[in-house]
Amino acid sequence: MALSDTITPGVTEITLERAVPVNITSPNYPSDYNIGDNIVWKVSAPVNHSVRLDIVDFATESNFDFLFVGDGLTPLSYTELARLTGYGLRSTVTSHGRHMWLKFSSNYELTNVGFMATLNAVDLRDDNPLILVNGSTLQQLRSPDFPHDASDSVYEIWRIMAPQDYSVRARFDFFNITDGSSLTVGYGWSPLVPTILVELTGSELPEDITSPTRKLWFRFVSDTGDFSRRKRRAVGSLMGSGFLVNLTADRTEDINECLSNPCHNGGTCSDIDGGFQCFCLEGFKGDYCQTEENECQSNPCQNNASCEDGINTFTCRCPNGFTGLYCETILEENECQSNPCQNNASCGDGINTFTCRCPNGFTGLYCETILDTSISVIESEWNEITVISSPGYPSYYDSNLDLTWVLTAPEGHILQIQILHLALETDYDYLYIGSGPGPNEPGSWVLQKLTGYNYSSALATPGHSMWVRFTTDVSRGDIGFSLRATAILNPECSSGQMQCSSGLCISESARCDGNNDCLDFSDEEYCPYCEQVHLDICRQSLAYNLTFFPNRNAETADAAAGGFKDMADTISSCHDHLFPFMCTVYYPECTHNGPTHRVCYSDCLAVTDACKASFEQLLDRPWPVNCSMFTDEQEEDGSCFGPAGDLLDTNICGTRPAYAPDQSRVVGGINARPVEFPWIGSLRLEGLDFGFGGHWCGSTLINSQWVLTAAHCVDYYVDRVVFGNAHLTDDSDNEVAVEVADIFVHPEYYISTLINDIALIRLAEPVTFSDYVTPACLSESSNELKDYRRCLVAGWGTTLEGPPLTVSMKKAVVNLLDRNWCNSNLSYDGAVAEEMICAGYAPGGIDACKGDSGGPLTCEGDDGRWHLVGTTIFGGECAKSLSPGVYTRISQFQSFITAVVSGAITPGVTEITLERAVPVNITSPNYPSNYNVGDNIVWKVSAPVNHSVRLGIVDFAIESNIDCLFVGDGLTPLSYTELARLTGYGLRSIVTSHSRHMWLKFSSNYERTDVGFMATLNAVDPRDDNPLILVNESTVQQLRSPDFPFDASDSVHEIWRIMAPQDYSVRARFDFFNLTNGSSLTVGYGSSPLITTILVELTGSELPEDITSPNRKLWFRFVSDTGDSSRRKRRVVGSFMGRGFLVNLTVERTEDINECLSNPCHNGGTCSDIDGGFQCFCPEGFKGDYCQTGQDNTNGLDTLKT
Repeated sequence: MALSDTITPGVTEITLERAVPVNITSPNYPSDYNIGDNIVWKVSAPVNHSVRLDIVDFATESNFDFLFVGDGLTPLSYTELARLTGYGLRSTVTSHGRHMWLKFSSNYELTNVGFMATLNAVDLRDDNPLILVNGSTLQQLRSPDFPHDASDSVYEIWRIMAPQDYSVRARFDFFNITDGSSLTVGYGWSPLVPTILVELTGSELPEDITSPTRKLWFRFVSDTGDFSRRKRRAVGSLMGSGFLVNLTADRTEDINECLSNPCHNGGTCSDIDGGFQCFCLEGFKGDYCQTEENECQSNPCQNNASCEDGINTFTCRCPNGFTGLYCETILEENECQSNPCQNNASCGDGINTFTCRCPNGFTGLYCETILDTSISVIESEWNEITVISSPGYPSYYDSNLDLTWVLTAPEGHILQIQILHLALETDYDYLYIGSGPGPNEPGSWVLQKLTGYNYSSALATPGHSMWVRFTTDVSRGDIGFSLRATAILNPECSSGQMQCSSGLCISESARCDGNNDCLDFSDEEYCPYCEQVHLDICRQSLAYNLTFFPNRNAETADAAAGGFKDMADTISSCHDHLFPFMCTVYYPECTHNGPTHRVCYSDCLAVTDACKASFEQLLDRPWPVNCSMFTDEQEEDGSCFGPAGDLLDTNICGTRPAYAPDQSRVVGGINARPVEFPWIGSLRLEGLDFGFGGHWCGSTLINSQWVLTAAHCVDYYVDRVVFGNAHLTDDSDNEVAVEVADIFVHPEYYISTLINDIALIRLAEPVTFSDYVTPACLSESSNELKDYRRCLVAGWGTTLEGPPLTVSMKKAVVNLLDRNWCNSNLSYDGAVAEEMICAGYAPGGIDACKGDSGGPLTCEGDDGRWHLVGTTIFGGECAKSLSPGVYTRISQFQSFITAVVSGAITPGVTEITLERAVPVNITSPNYPSNYNVGDNIVWKVSAPVNHSVRLGIVDFAIESNIDCLFVGDGLTPLSYTELARLTGYGLRSIVTSHSRHMWLKFSSNYERTDVGFMATLNAVDPRDDNPLILVNESTVQQLRSPDFPFDASDSVHEIWRIMAPQDYSVRARFDFFNLTNGSSLTVGYGSSPLITTILVELTGSELPEDITSPNRKLWFRFVSDTGDSSRRKRRVVGSFMGRGFLVNLTVERTEDINECLSNPCHNGGTCSDIDGGFQCFCPEGFKGDYCQTGQDNTNGLDTLKT
């Protein structure tokens, strides 16, 4: 076997040799694999060989985590051979050609031990020989172990071939397959989706099957035997009696296929060239007239779905949680719609998953389990000993516990902890020991997270308060824990020790050693340690007296003195300014107090030109100075303070004007102050339940109008960016909130591997720099480990791995780590690409340094400013050994950043200007071939003045509820300007903008794709294209669902706008309402269906209450079921989906109603009832008719160069 040397994270290329098997496993096997794994193997065999996959061991979460196997080298849905999931599989899969791809994908919930499999290069004829049939013999095919019951978890494929000019005929003698098992039959070499002829299950004897070519294949899958997501079922259980098939060959050119009358149910057969055609009697259909027009008679629907017959089709009405033609597919997208959470828990929809927010006293995936929870507060006196043990210790503790003890000592004391015994169920039950007033309280963090049986016996807490938390899962545990806490006087640090910010004493040698010995980072926060300039000649000539070692040119003070002496002895006469120049080189100013005195660029060039050649010739080493890192922004003392990495010419980048180092010297040093990270931004999304205050991701300000973040943070929407506030939910006078204008994703961003995971956001208006809002400099150095010594990560803790950590910004000091170490099998095993960088603590630290996805990793440069070295991608739990944070490496993207900011490129954004009567077509990428995974494309469309933009769908086939075409008003994709969200198959939608502008955004995820869409854009007169329904005092207008009183078709998306005369409002009274099975009616006020104007969203069969608009305009939006029958097949319209609705529209004089009663103002705006309507008075930071839009609340224009 030969492995490719090319670095392609998440993709492994394997070249097999004859008779040399290769084993592959899931990550961490035989330990549990990770959540969110997405790994691909590309396997090649020698010429004239195939690849055979043999499962050795298999245990994945059934129907959630999968090993996909297919023909070729690229994972495509239509080349799939097998989809393996569950427990105890004993499968063999052989490729048709010499290539095979495998893809392992796990979701964001439970994991298991995974799989081991063996790959071999085999001769297809020997390994998985064809079953040859001819006109004179009969071959039999039977299920494994027939006539006995087949075992669980069997996956087997057979290939049958007839002679030239013959077809294969299969006639069943016996068939009984139930309980989740199935037999699939298709034509050709391999079991690919497009070649499937029939999928069989049940006990009814199937009709004969004849292949349209000389080849036929059978695929048998038995029940996975999954009775638990974490436990395997023993093989051998009963699952049916299998099948027995007789295989023969029919001559395709000599026989009249109508002689055997393949037509069923009285159909008439007509022999035609190359086959036959059945003319069916009324009431039947299908190629063989085998299907009754009323297909629901046999109810093909699964999972207790009801069946409704339609025109040439049927519809399965799926219960909550299922989708697909037969309701066979578990529906994961927007699982909160049916709220699976119990006990009044709220549901938060996330990326391909959901989270139940459990009320106090409940736990579990669905908050279904009553939690034994309590909090005990213990006040300890000096020298008092407190013993804390698990319930029942030393007997076994109970399941479903969440117990907390909070201990306090008198001021001036600390608590010393000694663990006496620890015996917990490993990786399921945990003991947390933390500092501060309690778990999740401001100023608290975790000191230790323990599980299993290993522990350190002694621990001293920084500060006079601590807490202990004990959590157990649903299963029986062990004998538990016992610990002893003693309140002691906070000792004075002895000679050779340093005192941490919290008062804890540690060895002086631990300062700046790269480990978080103080537990609050105070021993690492100001590193390298600054010291006096000891060389007399330099101390006298420099404008500062503090320097640091190691620095760029000297590891120690002795090395600096030696380098200076060598230079003085050999080239002292080459330039008059050589000595002061070299003093700044060997003794750079301490970087911890802001911008530093440095050599000016012009002086550097002059000295270099005069002295470099002599230096290198006489001292036989390279000239130690690179002048490109300096500037000519001169101060009065002749030195320069200009920043390195100020690519966008802000002058102020990387500074913290209001921050003083002693501000961080507080207990709980991981809590960040607003002025400490003035460049950090919070990406906000209106109405988001997942994070606090709509927070979704972190970001970094890089000039007055540009923000940098991770590409995976902008897959959906970003409505605004908030700066200047370290707390997500509290108000601040320093907060600045700015709307988003444009988002540009790196054109080579690949969502499955997170390579090139970078995006730029252009703000709708510039921010004004202040003490609380300042940009970071950009890292220019590609030798980050040498050039940066002190780095900080900050954020609120939301990452791809889980829900929010805290509403208060946290910070951590981290070390930059060698990428080779991060790529070792001890850590990320090759997943860290050249475009990424690692930071953290290799042996683990404290559980407090999760930054936000997209948030900044900033490092202190020699210029005394902070440089953006990375943006958070994944990882970063400091308490988890060998799993440091992984960041996009900014130094590798300088050209991309400058090109986007300058306007030289606009990746992923297309601007279209329409002309009257000149339609413009747009399509998804590659249409009519499949679009790509991870597409994120925006169109900005403008019509002439006094016109609107009309979008008409011509063709539509995208993965339902996962990939979407978003449509909205204006030129910027914002959640609250959205008009339509189109997904699924066969849509027949028309969407018209309210104004002359429309935006469209197409977003696909990293799994399956389809052929995509074609749409036409036109500039139209809105009065003609989508006319208003005018209502007045003397008339009643009726609004009804499409095709009412008949059932509406699938995939309808329609909008109506209603307007009353001046000084009137619109009243809607429902006469009939019945919308079910995924269809809905949304009603709001104003001219367009924007999120902020929604009054009510209706579904079900209960007659709604009357609706009155708060102004003279009302809109209705009707969306019927998308009719997703298959990811590759569109369903014929006309199926039943309910009875629709009928609404009577009238008017009311507004003088009779107070429009402020419904309070239409958002974001705390105050409503004032005025003649003819209302007026919202917005709080600072918001604007718009309804105070729906955030704004920059600072005054004046940005006067700095940007």
